[in-house]
Amino acid sequence: EEHTRYNITIQAIVYGNRVHATNITTVITWTDVPSSAPLNITARGVIPASLEVSWHPPPLVDLNGPLIGYEVMLEQNHTFLVGTSTQYKLSHLTAFSTYRVSVAAVNLNGTGPFSYITVTSGSDINLFNCCKFQVGMTTTS
Repeated sequence: EEHTRYNITIQAIVYGNRVHATNITTVITWTDVPSSAPLNITARGVIPASLEVSWHPPPLVDLNGPLIGYEVMLEQNHTFLVGTSTQYKLSHLTAFSTYRVSVAAVNLNGTGPFSYITVTSGSDINLFNCCKFQVGMTTTS
């Protein structure tokens, strides 16, 4: 297993009898990129031109080393390294547009697999509660 601690001892056995054993030595195996993606990714479009993205970390055993942060990718051309927080706000988007948002865990060895969600900016807005509408009437005589 990657990034796993093992306690090792060596024993000499002569004719079936234990003659000598070394002291216990602790070793940690090399790290690797994370082997699974973040879980339960969600995104909310609470205002027209932004998205609030959140997720749960991958299982600890799958991090394969110390977590540096998360990589959030908007579509396939904008990538953000966001630290260890499990939420991020994407802003300055085109209002009421559909986006694919991907998230991956990052450690010293690189970026793990991505999980993704497709969401529309502004999709969680209740237009009747958030916005004021003004209706004008004119009469002709």
